[in-house]
Amino acid sequence: MGDVAVIGFSFKLPEGADTSSSLWETLEKGRNLVTDWPASRIIRNAFHSEELAKRNKLRSDGGYFIKDDPGAFDAPFFSVTAAEAASMDPMQRWTLEVSYRAFENGETFPTRNC
Repeated sequence: MGDVAVIGFSFKLPEGADTSSSLWETLEKGRNLVTDWPASRIIRNAFHSEELAKRNKLRSDGGYFIKDDPGAFDAPFFSVTAAEAASMDPMQRWTLEVSYRAFENGETFPTRNC
């Protein structure tokens, strides 16, 4: 395998850590980015139980959640129709956004023909 040069990067972590400075601050302070279940994502009381014998229940009080709205996406920017955007998994939309930011970070701007 030949040499590889990383010229740009981007990421989206919980608690809004999506810049290099926020990443380093999180690492330096040893922060844990776990949060409670967001009320907008789950009705916690309907699924949570501390009783180990209960099946199909959540036993954790939280997790690692991205603060961004999973439904928010600039479809026209990526030449995606509204129907296509609606059928995409939020992770696909976030991957497009984060990938584009990695190109920006590396000052390598993709053309619309990519």
